[in-house]
This record gives sequence, C-alpha cells and structure tokens, in this order.
Amino acid sequence: MDTPIDDPYRRIVTHLTVGVYLTDADGAIVYLNEQVTRIVGMPAEQIMGMGWLTAVDSADRPRITEKARQAIRSGQPFFDEFCVVRPDGSSVPVISAGRPELDEHGA
Repeated sequence: MDTPIDDPYRRIVTHLTVGVYLTDADGAIVYLNEQVTRIVGMPAEQIMGMGWLTAVDSADRPRITEKARQAIRSGQPFFDEFCVVRPDGSSVPVISAGRPELDEHGA
C-alpha cells in the first residue's frame, strides 16, 4: 500500500500497538496501519476512503461525523470515544484522537 508517511516513520507506525490513520481534508482515510484493521475487523480496502464510517456504531456515527468535520474545518484537535461494530456483530469501544495537519499558510 502506498503511503504518505516517510519510510522511517512507516516502520515505527507499523509496529505500534495502536491504530494509526491519516485522512484527507474530507475525512476520507488515505493511510492506516495494520492495527486499525485488527481493531475494526475489516480489511484495509473496506476501511479506506469513507468506509471507516460503516464500522462506527450507528448511534455514534452522526456525532463522530460532525466532530471530525468540525475539527477539519477549525484546524482544532479531535477527541472522542465511540464504539466500532465489527462484521461479526461484536462491539469494541475505541478512543480516537488527532489533529488536522496544517500547511505553512494555516490551510
């Protein structure tokens, strides 16, 4: 899988025991490590893009979607707890935290 992460960082991210993902400005996942697939219980191909939303519990989905959009628009950090529902029906509580990456112009 091509990745926007430089090679030394990819090696570090690959061995983390937490899920790591990058999204574009629309909230679509453009990179994820293997741990994300283990947490979500879905192959990377299904999670990539906006597929990750299908794994978010339907009760949490509107809140998470809005918080992610707000973080992207405002350039502010994102933090929330929600449940992921795996294809087998099991539910996994997760904590998601991140921050938008801004260019030198603050965009």
